[in-house]
Amino acid sequence: MLDVVKTRAHPRRTVLNRVAAIPAVGYLLLLCWQNGWLPKPRGNATVLLSDGRLLQCRLADRTQRTMYLGLFEPRETRLLDKLLDPEDTVIDVGAHIGWFTTVAARAVGDAGQVVACEPYPFNATMLKYNLAQNNCQNVRVVESALGDRFGTLTLATAGDSGGVTALDWARSGRVEVPMTTLDEVAAGLGAVTLIKVDVEGWEAHVLRGAARTLAHTKYVLIEINPQALRKAGSSPDEIFCLLRKAGFTNLVTLAESGFRRLHRTAVSNALAMR
Repeated sequence: MLDVVKTRAHPRRTVLNRVAAIPAVGYLLLLCWQNGWLPKPRGNATVLLSDGRLLQCRLADRTQRTMYLGLFEPRETRLLDKLLDPEDTVIDVGAHIGWFTTVAARAVGDAGQVVACEPYPFNATMLKYNLAQNNCQNVRVVESALGDRFGTLTLATAGDSGGVTALDWARSGRVEVPMTTLDEVAAGLGAVTLIKVDVEGWEAHVLRGAARTLAHTKYVLIEINPQALRKAGSSPDEIFCLLRKAGFTNLVTLAESGFRRLHRTAVSNALAMR
């Protein structure tokens, strides 16, 4: 069983965290938990990550266990650090519990700004806690779903906090949330350096409501989940078409290798550049 670090102001990195951050060890541990070869950990814990960020995670949750070990989307995490400079503006659509929001907040500094959009109440609560314990005063939290219209949207999860979706294959923890557009959220921001979008199949709806914002955005980092997109009445081709229409001429798929993927999957992230 995982030796949990209880939430406190200044946790130390445990031996487990240091060793599990080695991909060969950490991904093996995740594989054992995923397949039931080892009992899954329970409870909430705050971890001090190797880059100095503090992150509270719910250890019964698969996505948050990966974050707790410091192994969540390493290539994308490094990419944000590379693309962002002090004073930049970032919009994180689907901010979850704050992994990328906290990375962006540190990178853009006090003179920069981050807008974190997270409509699912359970995730939003942990997001705000993680922002507070990292002293991210340059972040504005928007607790609304984003789409191509104003109204409400019903969200649910299939059991993992990273899989909150508007699609009907998720039925646990259903909740109705307000919905607005990215153009409305970004009004008055000026030039945007990067928009990150990860909304489990709802990506096309977000882009359709973001025409004005995309026109003055430098980069878009977006999840491409073909199955979820099809379920939402969209497709990867539509995502790329919307991005090209907005002026993004260079689209690069970020493929991970080695221990990054425990099993083959069609889900990937793409970076759109001008």
